[in-house]
Amino acid sequence: MAIFGKYFSSEQIRFLNQNWYSFDAIDIQYSDGKKKIILYEVKTRNKYSVDLPYKPKMTLETHNLYHQAKELGLIPVIATVWLLDNWQYDLEIKDFNPQDYYIDSPKLYDKRARG
Repeated sequence: MAIFGKYFSSEQIRFLNQNWYSFDAIDIQYSDGKKKIILYEVKTRNKYSVDLPYKPKMTLETHNLYHQAKELGLIPVIATVWLLDNWQYDLEIKDFNPQDYYIDSPKLYDKRARG
């Protein structure tokens, strides 16, 4: 993580070192001299699930982690890959919003589940 020192604060680096395995993707963007550090939670859905009454799942640990990232100045988003017919797909990127998913039970890889 030493090469990221110019992009992240020491607190952000510590957070990323402790939780790197929990993020699906990280994007560093510069525009007009300002930096944006975006953390992606990627979900895959198919076009037939659009009208179904369920939302994508997320564990409470992951939910809390993305909220902590936001408090540290990182930008969490949810990227949904919509699978269409004939190997086609669409990509939807939305602000991280708890209304867009529901909290699932803890998983083996969650810190809380590991004890």
